[in-house]
Amino acid sequence: MLQHPDKKADFVSQFPIPPKLKRAYQAFKLVAETSTYKIIEADAGDSKEKHRIRVLDRSKEFVNKKYDLTATLFVKELLHLQSRYPGSILTNTFEISDDGQQIACATLPYLPLSCQLNEESVETFNPQDSKSVQKLISDALYDIEFLWKNMQIRKIMDVLGPESLCFMKEKDAFFLSDWSKLFESGAADLLMSDAPITTTIPSLQGQKLTSQELAGEIKALALSVLKLNKIDFSKIESLRQVKGIDSGEFASEVERTLSKSFNEEKKGLQQLIEKMLTLESQNLPNLGDLRIEDAKSQAPINEESKQINDIEAQHPSRPNSEEVAQIQHEGQEAISSSKSSVITGKLFIHI
Repeated sequence: MLQHPDKKADFVSQFPIPPKLKRAYQAFKLVAETSTYKIIEADAGDSKEKHRIRVLDRSKEFVNKKYDLTATLFVKELLHLQSRYPGSILTNTFEISDDGQQIACATLPYLPLSCQLNEESVETFNPQDSKSVQKLISDALYDIEFLWKNMQIRKIMDVLGPESLCFMKEKDAFFLSDWSKLFESGAADLLMSDAPITTTIPSLQGQKLTSQELAGEIKALALSVLKLNKIDFSKIESLRQVKGIDSGEFASEVERTLSKSFNEEKKGLQQLIEKMLTLESQNLPNLGDLRIEDAKSQAPINEESKQINDIEAQHPSRPNSEEVAQIQHEGQEAISSSKSSVITGKLFIHI
């Protein structure tokens, strides 16, 4: 779960930040942390613009235990975000230092929704705004489908929860973070394979998923919206567990619960959430009805999947942890169209 610890003025002296980023930025403040990396607010030294810096956290037990996996997922998250929203990652700030032991990169400002859930004074976005909620659902489904197809994972929202959803205001974009949490101890049963970053498993790429296949994810997204609106849905969950519960009775309870928080102006949003929570999978809204087409900001899933998964297929033999980390950035602004190499531990990425 993403956390929002107290900000500390002397944070930079307590947590290692790669040297080039440390020189390029100032006024470091801890914003949040995931299971494997910290999210830091900092001011760019030349422009004073506020950015976020993601730093792989070597103090985390899982990072030290599964460094190659967590480092790979750290980079893949960045690649995925840049592919979806070009310019969201400040690629010239990507830095690997200390023989691959430190990895960090700056991004445009964003906040995990955990900040809004945990602090009354922080509003990342308006969870009662219909357009914003529909964008959240659409963007989250995009990431869920990507992870289903490329990492062979299920029950993504059950593990990550709304706390791992983030909002980047400048791109009007929601996205799922903290992918490593899906591979931590206790989540192994969610995988179709214990080798999530290989290409040996038959891929779902090119296949169209249905609402029925993603029923659990859709329900979890609907409950995330309720949680963000601080709606008590315990009775809904209790009824769902009752064997042989009448679907009409369940639907009535869902409607009663939602009507307390959504007024007439939000009736359309209420009806959408009701459909997402239905017990009858055939009545789920079609995935097309849940998506917002945004061709300018989102690359096709299949094209992006091929780019990212070809990382492993192109380089079956990986260098060992003694090899020096390096980046060969050749001037392209978008990762999806650039040619670069990253070597760290057993991680080798060529785009």
